[in-house]
Amino acid sequence: MTKVLLLNPPSKKVACRDYYCGHIAKGDYSWPPYDLLVLSGLFPKENLEVLDCIVEKKDRESVFKYLSSKKIDFIIGLFSSVTYSEDEAFYSQLSKEVDAKIYLSGDFPKAHYKKLCTSLPIKGVVLDFVENNLKEVFLDNKYTELVNIYHPEESHLLSLKNSQNFTYGIPKHELFPLNKYKLAQGIFRPLTVIGTDFSCPYSCTFCFFEKISYKKRDLQEFQEELKVINNLGIKEIMLMDASFGVNKNRALKICEMIKVYCPKISWICEMRVSDVNVELIKAMKEAGCHTIMLGIETQNQKSLDSIEKHITTEQTKNALIVCKNFSIRTLGHFILGLPGDKIQDMKETIEFSLNSSLSFASYNIATPMVNTTMRDEAEANQGLKTDIYNMNLSDGKPLWTHTVSADELYALKKQAYRRFYLRPSYIIRQLLSIRSFNQLQILVREGIYVVLKNIQVVK
Repeated sequence: MTKVLLLNPPSKKVACRDYYCGHIAKGDYSWPPYDLLVLSGLFPKENLEVLDCIVEKKDRESVFKYLSSKKIDFIIGLFSSVTYSEDEAFYSQLSKEVDAKIYLSGDFPKAHYKKLCTSLPIKGVVLDFVENNLKEVFLDNKYTELVNIYHPEESHLLSLKNSQNFTYGIPKHELFPLNKYKLAQGIFRPLTVIGTDFSCPYSCTFCFFEKISYKKRDLQEFQEELKVINNLGIKEIMLMDASFGVNKNRALKICEMIKVYCPKISWICEMRVSDVNVELIKAMKEAGCHTIMLGIETQNQKSLDSIEKHITTEQTKNALIVCKNFSIRTLGHFILGLPGDKIQDMKETIEFSLNSSLSFASYNIATPMVNTTMRDEAEANQGLKTDIYNMNLSDGKPLWTHTVSADELYALKKQAYRRFYLRPSYIIRQLLSIRSFNQLQILVREGIYVVLKNIQVVK
């Protein structure tokens, strides 16, 4: 029987490599890798094995030892620009340890698939994990085209397809160690992820999705997956839609499905502040949503306009008011060091976060990730070397800055974390909001991590 291994490789840090948005976790949190979970829906359960080295805390040697006792025919592994050096070394060695054909998925493989197939001894790259014919290629070995799959020796068969609607079957959630995953804003476990669309219809210049076409998942299939999640006793889901609510009527229908088919589920999602409205937030609350992550980025309107965010600072303020009125917690994503931002602009953004009703804040440093306009401009106009790939917006000192020094940015970010999370009033408010023992454990663990990570100004 053909065996397919879905692999999230080891890393020295808690690396999140999935959904073309690689980053190093700011705390001890992780979720089922979305790419791999989706791909598990393509194959029969008996053909699959799953190994998530991040949540299982496995190193290279233990992976190689594990694989030495297995007969694996195909490996689909994650590879990210944030762990570029580690991943390159790992897969180079893996190809010597196993006879399996290796395929890679992730932000860097999608953006530079030809380069990767030249530099590493791999079979190919999965260019779209929600729309492809991997099952036919792996199990049937009968194909006349390679749908969103790149084989260097069969490049003439590559067919780049992008349907408006897609299906991929029902993911095999039960194959993933769901009890080991946890979210920094989570309340219950076991935890899994689920999606209703792919990419984002907007074109923010710092985001990988800027250059990936938006498409929607068949909602009947989504409904069937909800039934499976409910039957498995899963208590929390993270909705992986990059911008939930871009289509209000569709979002309302999704909320109704969640309420009917997962009546006891607790969930979290990402939204744009411009899509927050009373009717939708009310429906989300009734369907079990407890936290919304908002891309606020900055309170400098000129900077928002320069990155094609297409939101206003007033929309941000309104979104926070609406969410607070329905007792939905909010996480604000902020970006420090955007093109044109001065130190004073960033300090004003931080002050806004401190004086707002936000439940959580995530401060990141502007980073020209692969396959983005920000990257193109940094290479063309700001002297960024084209061969620098280890880029991470969430952890460590930046390798590239626009108008402010790396040391200043890094110190400002650490200061922002200390000021936000170490406020006595904030700590008391969080303790009073606890709804489960799991939530208490997470708050204590993440709180300790924030203190240890940001207590010093310079790393």
